[in-house]
Amino acid sequence: MSGIAAIYHLDGRPADRGLVGAMLDAVAYRGPDGLNSWIDGPVALGHAMLRTTPEAMRESQPLVDEQTGLALTMDGRVDNREELTALLERQGLRLAGGTDAEIVLRAYQCWGEEAPAKILGDFAFALWDGRKRQLFCARDFASVQPFFYYCDDRSFICASELHQILVDPDVPREPDERVIGMYLTGMLLDPVTTLYRDIRRLEGGCSITVRPAKIDRRRYFDIDPAKKIRYRTDAEYAEHFESVFKEAVRCRLRNIDGIAAELSGGLDSSLVVGTAQRLFREDVSPAPRFDTFSIKFDDPEADERGFIDDVAAMWGLETNWSPPFFAKFPDFLADIRRYRSFTARPNSVMDTLMHRAIRERGYRVVLTGQGGDQWFGGSPDCFTELLCGLRFVELFRLLRDEAAYPTRVLGRQGLPTLLLRRTLWPLVPPQPKVFINRLRGVSLVPPFVNLEFARKLDLERARNAPTRQLRGLSFTQRTMYQVLNLGISIHFAELNERECALAGIEGRHPFYDRRVIEFAFAIPEDQRCRPRATKYIFRQPGSGLLPESVRQRRDKAEFSSLLMHGLRDVTEALGGEGAFSSFNVVQRGWVDPEQFRLVYRERIGNAAVANLWPLWSVLELEMWSREGLVVR
Repeated sequence: MSGIAAIYHLDGRPADRGLVGAMLDAVAYRGPDGLNSWIDGPVALGHAMLRTTPEAMRESQPLVDEQTGLALTMDGRVDNREELTALLERQGLRLAGGTDAEIVLRAYQCWGEEAPAKILGDFAFALWDGRKRQLFCARDFASVQPFFYYCDDRSFICASELHQILVDPDVPREPDERVIGMYLTGMLLDPVTTLYRDIRRLEGGCSITVRPAKIDRRRYFDIDPAKKIRYRTDAEYAEHFESVFKEAVRCRLRNIDGIAAELSGGLDSSLVVGTAQRLFREDVSPAPRFDTFSIKFDDPEADERGFIDDVAAMWGLETNWSPPFFAKFPDFLADIRRYRSFTARPNSVMDTLMHRAIRERGYRVVLTGQGGDQWFGGSPDCFTELLCGLRFVELFRLLRDEAAYPTRVLGRQGLPTLLLRRTLWPLVPPQPKVFINRLRGVSLVPPFVNLEFARKLDLERARNAPTRQLRGLSFTQRTMYQVLNLGISIHFAELNERECALAGIEGRHPFYDRRVIEFAFAIPEDQRCRPRATKYIFRQPGSGLLPESVRQRRDKAEFSSLLMHGLRDVTEALGGEGAFSSFNVVQRGWVDPEQFRLVYRERIGNAAVANLWPLWSVLELEMWSREGLVVR
């Protein structure tokens, strides 16, 4: 998508045009259609433009309304345009151009700080209210569009990407060791913190109001635990889902030069492609230039060509094939030097060449299937939910089926293990969990994390700490809510958005539509997952959106070969196992070199079944500590 930047000097100093210009230059790849800025005394707004919709062709940002004293820079898209336009007109506010930015600006003019709750779509924006002398910022509910900020008693700075903020030489560059420690354990729980102690991200569904004397952060929207959707038959659930999902896809088809779609052969991307084709054929949406793009793997574990061909044949499409991108050490290092933060993981950059091909074919928008696993994959906490509901017969049947055909839980586990670990364990409070784990000799902190570092941060307790939850959520809903607000989930989504932006395309994700997420939370667990059938609601016969081979599919592609390739390449480039003792992460007291060497050898030797991600976390932090923390 596009990019934003904003500066507000709380002490009244004039904003620096050179600084906001440098912030835009840092993300020039986000602005192939122009970089522009606006300054008024202590405030500066910047915008990097990527036009992807017909309305954007007549859009200019920052958008300034001298009459009301409002000025806006926005990275985003408004999906309920018709609804909001009608509501605004009833309030006597007529739109001059009808751009998405104008709708957001008028929505604020009409509803003030309540405006973001009324907007459906992916967005992040900063809006200057000259009359109130305040900067109002908001981020979409699902955290699709990124938003980072820094604030002290003199200035507030925000932007689409973290490294834009580091352009300001006055911003501290101290690492946040708590984030580093948690990342070494394989998890980022906090959705706000970053690798830098003083730089934060705005949570999805939240806004910030910045004034000289006060900064207020508030949540403008959240899941309603009381909302329930209940029908008598599976067919009724499927019909409701199809209508909600069709609208989520339809409003993402606005374009200026056609729509591309990622097609992996899995349920999620195949459903997106099938729904888009159904809309074209029903004339619900104008049929644009439409192409699917897929990755051709030679590795049998990752090869999905048969499923992809079946989807393409069903809809009469011609697939565009790209090879997977095997990133090497210079690629990861270049990422860290550019972004001053985490690099993409080896398996998350495999579609780099595909994204380049999409842009080279003239497309600026790509539909994806991201989010299907998160909202419809099913929760292992359903066992606990049945226990607490005293539904013992259903619980026994589900445990028996899960033991025979693992669906929600990775790996085959016997009934006793499922009963103890997946049914009773979630009921244990966090504090006793830490104590019980110590007695069992089980730790969520890997042995290669420096012992003193782990003790100083109390990582074991932090790793067991519960994430933010809402009262009234069921056990299965809590799992989904955790995914929605989990730092690691948001981090990976931001990496994907950043990679698309670098390729000059906008990723659109129907499964991240707020209406789809709300629907997923409101339906019963057995519509999300049943024995031998995750995403059950997708698989209902009669919709005609999926070929039978995909509808009945039970497996998933496996991309561990990309991770192994990246691990070996980066390890060798950093000097091999013999160099572990001289790593920066060791010198800083974060990692124990001998323990890391032992874990590295053990897991590389059992790569087919071992968890390799902790190894990558160490190597990634090593590259960042060498390059990302260096002031150039």
